Amino acid sequence: EEKAGRDSKRWERKNLNKASNQVLGSIKRLQKSDILVSSPSRGEIIFKKESLQCHHGIVILDYKDDPFIIDNSLPRRYANISTIHYFSHEDFVTLCQQLMTLPDLIEYLNERAKIPVRATPKLNNENDAYAYYCTHKGKFSSTLKLDDYNGQWERLTVEHGAYFNEKIQEDNFAKFFTRILKEMQLIDPLSINDHPEFVISVKSKEDKLRVKTTRILNRLRRLHRREIIKGMFDKMELADKSPLGFNYFAYRTEDVSIFYLFLASRHIRKERMEELTEVAYRLNNITDAECIIGIATENYNTKSGRSFDFIMLDGIEKDERKESILLSKESFGNINPTRIYDFPKDKPVIDEI
Repeated sequence: EEKAGRDSKRWERKNLNKASNQVLGSIKRLQKSDILVSSPSRGEIIFKKESLQCHHGIVILDYKDDPFIIDNSLPRRYANISTIHYFSHEDFVTLCQQLMTLPDLIEYLNERAKIPVRATPKLNNENDAYAYYCTHKGKFSSTLKLDDYNGQWERLTVEHGAYFNEKIQEDNFAKFFTRILKEMQLIDPLSINDHPEFVISVKSKEDKLRVKTTRILNRLRRLHRREIIKGMFDKMELADKSPLGFNYFAYRTEDVSIFYLFLASRHIRKERMEELTEVAYRLNNITDAECIIGIATENYNTKSGRSFDFIMLDGIEKDERKESILLSKESFGNINPTRIYDFPKDKPVIDEI
């Protein structure tokens, strides 16, 4: 941490060198030593040496002064497999707030790794780099120049502020998805007596159902999360007046091996899980998915609070009976991945910046 009264430029050079050496040391350690980590859901986990490969190293410096060009002597690559990124603390926090999910952060770093050394964003000026990324369909060019970032943040947030604010409002839906993930970390569905018996039979041999399910859901990027939550809110409202007492929808991304199912119901927990199970089996009958993850919650105007239950169909055989296939097809139309955009309605003025 930088202290008051110190020469900030001298301080940052010293500490950037120190931090970059620490990153290089950590990368080397992955190849030489076992790594022990503690997970809130899985307890202690040991990764054997050489089983992990580092793709990105991150240096975060508590620097608040004017942006400056990072010294070319600082390492940017290690053994052609790792890229080292340098951020001020404030810039990294802002970046995480905008990207919102770990998959989105990793994708940003993947793209950022394509930037030539001469165009490395200035320290404490990542906002302009993020704005460039945001307005160029999530891409960085290998032919970028440092001047290409100039004024991009102001252009995005002021000149195109109305569109950017629409995007921010859309992104807020993704925060509700985080609530679902937190709820799932707090509950092990295998211990709930009200769950159907088959939930126990599909328990993963390697991990608990909860751990495996949350791991898959955590891979969903922000755009998918916000679309899913908008769909959930719609079904929660429909469940308030549905003659069946529940409503549902299926969702898929470009990864055709996984389907997602979301159901809202006015009924008690046991009945809600039975409904989710039945609908999940119908979905399984008409897809080639290797895995189906289902989540159930209450209707919109529930008086009992909000909770989430989930199941996973993993390797379940299909019901080949003609009547079952017909019922499944009636329950679901064509389930194709929906093209979604970072900016609502894919405003062309944004994409052409």
